[in-house]
Amino acid sequence: MEGVFYRDLILHDFKVDNKDDCFEKLAEILKKLQYIDDKRIFIEKLYEREEEYSTSVGNFIAIPHCVCTSVNKPFISYARLVSPIEWKSSVSNCNEVLHVFLIGINENKESEHLQMLAFLARNLMHEDFREKLFGAKTEDEVFEMLKKIQEVK
Repeated sequence: MEGVFYRDLILHDFKVDNKDDCFEKLAEILKKLQYIDDKRIFIEKLYEREEEYSTSVGNFIAIPHCVCTSVNKPFISYARLVSPIEWKSSVSNCNEVLHVFLIGINENKESEHLQMLAFLARNLMHEDFREKLFGAKTEDEVFEMLKKIQEVK
C-alpha cells in the first residue's frame, strides 16, 4: 500500500455541528487541495456507504469511506473534532464521534479499499495506540504517528 496519509489532511480542533456538516467541510478541503474533483459526487458516495452500514466503530471513532471516480489519489484524512457529534444512520443507533478517519479511493484502485480499511481498523483496535494518537498535542505529532504505522505495515 502506497502512502495514504498526508500532512495537509490531519486536522485538529475541527469544528462541525453534525455528520452532514463534517462531510461537507471535509469534502470542501479535499476539493480545494485537489484530492477529489467533484465534491457532490464524493459526498453522495459517502452517504451511500452510510446507508449500507454505519461507519461509527465505537470508542468515539468513525471511519467513513467510499470508492469514487472523483478521488484523484488514495488518502486517509484524520479530523479530531472540537466536540463530539451524533453519528446516525438508517442502519444503526446513534453513536457519538470525536475522531473521524475519512478514506477515499478511486474506482481504478478498488482493491486497495478493503486493504486501507483493514489496515486502519487493525491499528485502532490497540488501546495504547489510540491513547497516544488521541493524546497527541499537534497535527505534526499525529502525522508522524500515522506515518510510522504505515511504514510498519
